[in-house]
Amino acid sequence: MTLFPAREGNPRNTEFTLLMSSPAEADRLQQAFVDTGGSAEGSFDDLMYEPFHLYPLVDPFGTSLLIIARIEDE
Repeated sequence: MTLFPAREGNPRNTEFTLLMSSPAEADRLQQAFVDTGGSAEGSFDDLMYEPFHLYPLVDPFGTSLLIIARIEDE
């Protein structure tokens, strides 16, 4: 997936948020970006309006992505 391959011009401060159906699916997507040259900052839990697991990363072209997945009650 190429989002913004250009190194010049606009937009330069864009972040995309991707809501996945499960933390396992989010793990796989984050790893796919890392495997293709992106960089990940790890993942963490956060309480937004409900509990989410967040996976911030930067794609190979420098676009910031935030993959999120709801934490389901056990």
